[in-house]
Order: sequence, then structure tokens, then C-alpha cells
Amino acid sequence: MTIYAIIIATLTFGAIFSVLTLSLNLQYARGGMINFGTVAYFAAGAYAYAIFTQEPPSGLDQYRFGFDMPWYVGFLAAGVASLLFALVTGWPTLRLRGEYLALTTFAFAEVFHSLLLNERRIGNGSVGLANVERPDPTTLGMSDTVGYALAAVVLMLVTAFVFNRLLKSPFGRTIDAVHDDEIAAQAVGKDDARIRLQVFIISAIPIGFAGALYAMITTLVAPAMFTAEVTFLFGSPSCLLVKRQSLVRF
Repeated sequence: MTIYAIIIATLTFGAIFSVLTLSLNLQYARGGMINFGTVAYFAAGAYAYAIFTQEPPSGLDQYRFGFDMPWYVGFLAAGVASLLFALVTGWPTLRLRGEYLALTTFAFAEVFHSLLLNERRIGNGSVGLANVERPDPTTLGMSDTVGYALAAVVLMLVTAFVFNRLLKSPFGRTIDAVHDDEIAAQAVGKDDARIRLQVFIISAIPIGFAGALYAMITTLVAPAMFTAEVTFLFGSPSCLLVKRQSLVRF
């Protein structure tokens, strides 16, 4: 592998995992929520993209669903899948705080990983789904690797921009108020549980998009690609270091 290829690969995957860090930053540094289950939202996006773009099962395939739809439908489905997973996991857990929330989100992620690993009807179990739909950047006049590197960087920058605008809005100031003093925020009529859930859901959407892009690049989704190490290596340490500092200030 040449130095150029290494640089492009580092840029591509670095930008993808930066989206996870930005989302975790919004959840923890600004929302005060420690989420150790980020990889589950990443996996939900990747699997949703693969299932929506995969051909219907045939032969020895054990998965039940393959909708053979265009890549852009799968990309949108990835964001929706991550959103729905955040809603399902966030609604019963966000009244917890600190390490209790961290452990609960981690448990949800492990259950989801076990489901993907053992339930072959979803995504072929441990084998996963191969030959995932991969849009061809050469139709836009750029090489395959450069095209995906550019897509990853654009996704990262758009995520940072949207979060930055969100935090500067009245809703962002409400997030800060709930983070700084929940009792005072409740006293002036702010529903802290609803706000925390909204932050949880909003931050999950770009993680789903990142999962879809990851599936496009690797052309494979399998449980072994979505272990807890993804959360701990690429997300949580950065947020634990910055805590109250925002990573999305321009």
C-alpha cells in the first residue's frame, strides 16, 4: 500500500469515526449523558443500509429481508433506523444518570450485538451481509477512494455545522440550562426528560449515516465489525477528555 493510499484511508475512516465523536460530544459534553452504546446506532445504520439495498435472499442465504432499493434510499433508511433505535433505548433509560446510564446503554449495545450475531434471519448471523451496494464515484469524475474520502469529510463537516448551529440556537441554550442545573430548568417550565431524549435522538441520526457510509466502503456488514471497541476507541475517550468543552465551535 502506498503512502497516498494510507493517507486517503486514514482521512476516510478518521472522518467517519469523527462523526461518532461529534455525536458523543453533543450527548455528553453538552447534554450530560454518558453513552457507552454508540456502536449499536452505528451498526443499526450500517445494517439498515445493507438490508434496504441488498437483493432478496436466494440459495443458501438465511436472511429474510432484502429490498434491492437504490443506495440513497438505504442511506436515508440508515438515519431513520438509528433514530428509532435511539428512541427505543433512550426513552426508558434517560432518567438514569452517570455510570448507571453508561452501563445501561452499554447493555443495550451488547444485546443488539448478540441479536445480530445469533439471529440469522436479520443479517445472516455471524457471516453478515456481503456485496453491499457501493455507489460508483467515478461517474462524478473522481477516483473511487477520493470519492469516498470526500463523502466522509463532507458528512463530518455537515454534522459539525448542524450541531454548531443547534447549540447556538435557543434549543442549545436550553440544553445548557438542563445540563447546568436541572432543578432550575424545571422551575422555569423546561421538561428535562424530553430535552434529553431529543438530544439523544438528534445525535444518533448522523451516526446512522456514518454507518451507511462505512457499509458502502467495506461492502460488508457483520457483527464482528461492530463490537464495543468502536465506542471506547473512537468516541468515549475524546468526550471524557473535553467534558464541558464543545468540539463543534468554528
